Amino acid sequence: MKSVQFLGLTIFALVTIVSCLPPKPAEFIAQNEDLTDYSKWTLVDKVSGNSDSLKGAHLADNPNTTRTIYIKNNADRTDKGKFPIGTILVKRYTDKDNKILGGVAMVKRGNSFNKAYGDWEFFVLDPTASKIAVNANGEQIRGALAKCNECHAVAAEDDYVFTR
Repeated sequence: MKSVQFLGLTIFALVTIVSCLPPKPAEFIAQNEDLTDYSKWTLVDKVSGNSDSLKGAHLADNPNTTRTIYIKNNADRTDKGKFPIGTILVKRYTDKDNKILGGVAMVKRGNSFNKAYGDWEFFVLDPTASKIAVNANGEQIRGALAKCNECHAVAAEDDYVFTR
């Protein structure tokens, strides 16, 4: 009898704990504040100089450029090899004097946004690389950006991410 009561209490406790966990988001729409202090996030990679593999993107044809990649909350892939919704990666470009030249970001948005490219949303960052850049009409430069999709398509088996 005691073992049945113990089992019942254990099941009740587990159900209570699981029901208190926050639900996984179906969609994450990044805002400027989500990019705040990105340089304090986990450093993923830091590469200097030319990079033929980047096909001219990310200032890859400038031998004096350093590209530094950060990931928020040290997100890691799930057991299916995909990053969770809400994952944010920032790539910052600096010159030889460590002056920020700009950057880009990619966010795992979810909810079938840019479904053909793993639900990733791409962003161009302003020259301080701390907020989303805007075009001449004042609109943020973000979305399923064609040039980003084109390059990241070759990394489809790695959830469209080249590093990590």
